[in-house]
Order: sequence, then C-alpha cells, then structure tokens
Amino acid sequence: MKRTLILILIFTVLVLSSCHETPVEESYNDIQLFIDEDYADLTKVDGEAIWWKKEAGVYAKDFFPKYEKIEYKYSSISFNIWCKKTTAFMDVSFVLEMRFDSSEEYEKAKVDILAQNNFLQDKIRDDDGIGFLIPNHEYNIGDFLVKIVTNGAEKDNYPTHIPAIAFNDSNTALKYIFIYESNDTTVGRSLESSFKKLCNGN
Repeated sequence: MKRTLILILIFTVLVLSSCHETPVEESYNDIQLFIDEDYADLTKVDGEAIWWKKEAGVYAKDFFPKYEKIEYKYSSISFNIWCKKTTAFMDVSFVLEMRFDSSEEYEKAKVDILAQNNFLQDKIRDDDGIGFLIPNHEYNIGDFLVKIVTNGAEKDNYPTHIPAIAFNDSNTALKYIFIYESNDTTVGRSLESSFKKLCNGN
C-alpha cells in the first residue's frame, strides 16, 4: 500500500511538472519503416523504449494499409512520424501520404477507401455529457477534408487513438493519419491543430 501511494505521488508530481514544461518535438520520414511494418520500433526518434510508443505503433499498424496490397498507381508515397513529449506524456502521430498524377487514379483510390472504411457521423460527447471527446466528425484543413475513421474497435479507443483519412481533391493527394495521445484530457481540444500540422507537414 505504501509503495502504491509513493508511485501515485511520483506520477502526480511528473504530471504537474509537465503542465509547465515545453514539449520536445521530433520527427522523421522513413518509408522503409512502413514497408517493413516495423511500427513498434520507434527508438530512432529519441532513443527511448517507452511502452506507449510501442502501443501507438501496434494500433497504427492495424489501421494503415499493407504496402504490398496498395493497388493504386501513385506518383509518390511518404511515411512520417512525429513525436511530442514532456516528462509525463507523449504524443505520437503517423502519416502515410500518397500523391497521384492522374485524377482518375486518385478518384479510384478515394472511392475504394470510402467504401472500405466507416467514418464518424457526429461529434462525441464525454462521459459527463458536458464537453466533447471528439469535437467534430470531420475537419476542413486547407484543401484537405479530414474524416475520422470508426472501424469497429477504433471508436472504443477514443480519444487516445484517432485514425483519420484526409482527401485533397484539388491536388489529388490523400493521407492516412493516426494520432496517439497518452494524455486523453487534451486530445479533443488539440485535435484541429494536430490535423493542421499533419496535413500541412509542419
């Protein structure tokens, strides 16, 4: 019992200190990580084998398409990972971007993806019914329309796990986005800004 209280106290101190801490942000692009499906190996980002980084990779792997099963004729493909951390919390975001030279090929991919996935149709309130876990079911970010995915188990993991697909009809590009936030009290408030960063690439 005493040990449990000490652990709770230590965690509380870490949480309180992290509230005033400037987050450390790191990112890298590694398409080979996507091809090899090595999502759990995120030690390249900061050299730390933190358990929630591995958990984020496991959930992301279930969401993203298999590389060898991508049938569309894209002109470019990239895979980016962003990490933002404080002492107590870490946010990890994965983005797979596909660009198409042909509008016909883009439309084919878009139609297939819309048919293969279920998307949130409304905002999701929190357990108290006062605020929102997910403030909007979709977001207009520049030329991207971001639609939040709810394929079965993903919805049960809101708000720490947010899978989404962003469509850009103007530039014939689409992005698979997976956001993992270890602090589920802030994800709803920061979701739009997270999508802006991930869609704009900075």
